[in-house]
Amino acid sequence: MQTRVKLLQAICLALLLAMVCVPVAKAGYVNNGDGTVTDTTTGLIWQQTDDGIKRTWKDALACCEQLSLAGHDDWRLPNVRELETLVAVDRSKPAIDPLFSRRSDYYWTGSTQTFSPDLAWTVDFQYGKVYWAGKTESCYVRCLRTPSEPPPDADFTGAPTAGTASLKVLFADKSTGTIDSRQWDFGDGGASINPNPSHTYTKPGNYTVRLTVNGPGGSNTETKSDYIKVADPTITVTSPNDGQSWQAGSTQTISWTYKGTAGTYVKILLLKAGKTVATVAAGAPIGTKGAGSYLWAIPSAQVAGKNYKVTIISTKNYKYRDTSDGAFTITKPSP
Repeated sequence: MQTRVKLLQAICLALLLAMVCVPVAKAGYVNNGDGTVTDTTTGLIWQQTDDGIKRTWKDALACCEQLSLAGHDDWRLPNVRELETLVAVDRSKPAIDPLFSRRSDYYWTGSTQTFSPDLAWTVDFQYGKVYWAGKTESCYVRCLRTPSEPPPDADFTGAPTAGTASLKVLFADKSTGTIDSRQWDFGDGGASINPNPSHTYTKPGNYTVRLTVNGPGGSNTETKSDYIKVADPTITVTSPNDGQSWQAGSTQTISWTYKGTAGTYVKILLLKAGKTVATVAAGAPIGTKGAGSYLWAIPSAQVAGKNYKVTIISTKNYKYRDTSDGAFTITKPSP
């Protein structure tokens, strides 16, 4: 080592001093339990224990390139800046975290000295200094690998998640990570590649929604079973519904509410004791904004009596219907 060890501060130019002599803060480490250590600050994964063999620079490069450790074979010799991050500024002899195998000695980097291709940078873990050495000399080797980018983590939301057909749902991609493309499966045969699509469910049912996101690190899918719940459209009679007394020959308001796409028109039937006795309207407009009404001119000849009800039916689909909960009375017309 006598010919190779020269203090960087004494011989390198100001540019090199600025490049390699910057103080390095102590990093946090995770022992992966497989012979490797992850630096939580840089994300680099290090060989925890070197093999105790000194090598020339060329052999050091080959050693890391041929290393198979922890299920990976993409190891390499660190550059000078990477290796210098292992220096523990609050330690010496050796100046490295005790989580690693510890030697107060010189370790190769893959960085060649700028002004002389026969020299390469080393890090001395006795005091944590950077030096150069001839590439034919021998130093220890600690390899590292740069982990590949992990796949993105798929996630999404939708609103509303329940309602009646036709139900329009606004979806939002909440995935994290690097995403190059995405694919939505809305569960009813519909699909999209947009980040935040909308989709309309026209039929009742429970729908499972999937979002697959793709990135440099792979793909990931989020599946939400029965996420969207779509019910049949509904019609609800609101009047007459609670014991009203209407006089034959008068004009009264029949009213209702509806949810979903129940059609454009409704049919209104008059019932007495559960049996249809008249058609009040064959095709009244269903209404707007979830509510409708119809002015019924009650015929003067309408038979007076109790136990009357009305049934309102969608002309689009007869299963969308409702009947008054409570009966009402029709009285005789005024003399």
